[in-house]
Amino acid sequence: MEVAMKKRTLTTLTIAAFSAFFLGLANAETDLPQEAKYDAEHIEKCMTPKVVGALQYLVQEEKLMRDVFRNLFERYDIYAFKKAADVADEHYDKLMKLLADHGIHIDVPDTKGVYTSAIFEKLYVDAIEAGSKSLADAMRVGRELESINIMDLKHRDVYKADKCIRDVLDSFIADADKRFRTFALWDLKHR
Repeated sequence: MEVAMKKRTLTTLTIAAFSAFFLGLANAETDLPQEAKYDAEHIEKCMTPKVVGALQYLVQEEKLMRDVFRNLFERYDIYAFKKAADVADEHYDKLMKLLADHGIHIDVPDTKGVYTSAIFEKLYVDAIEAGSKSLADAMRVGRELESINIMDLKHRDVYKADKCIRDVLDSFIADADKRFRTFALWDLKHR
């Protein structure tokens, strides 16, 4: 039991460390191509390279969650996983539209488990492996992913940006909180 608890804690810390690492990378200044749908002043003011990098990270994170939850739904046929995958897919689409509306296009592989970063591919494999052990472990993976997603959505560089971005992120945080509670309640009921 103690070994399993340490392994679970290590997995959670690993996911959190990767998340913090990528948010740090998202804060790095980068040159990103921008097609002007908004005037240059608006883009410069709200869609700074830090904000764009963080939003691109969140796109990958929502895809990761969608892919993991779809896999868990296929494995366990539990509606909570389907709902979580559908919501992550909606968030992914909204983020892609938000970036496109600001003249920013990113290519994201559509294949399940394939990302623009090897780190996300490892996170996918690790989450699927952990969630495949049992339904209780799958619910734990769901809670961990939602918890990390909430932390990332509240990241200050993105959250300080334009009101349209904050409004989108506020709705994502509310959705992630609902899904987190769904997974936590399931675990409480089935102990």
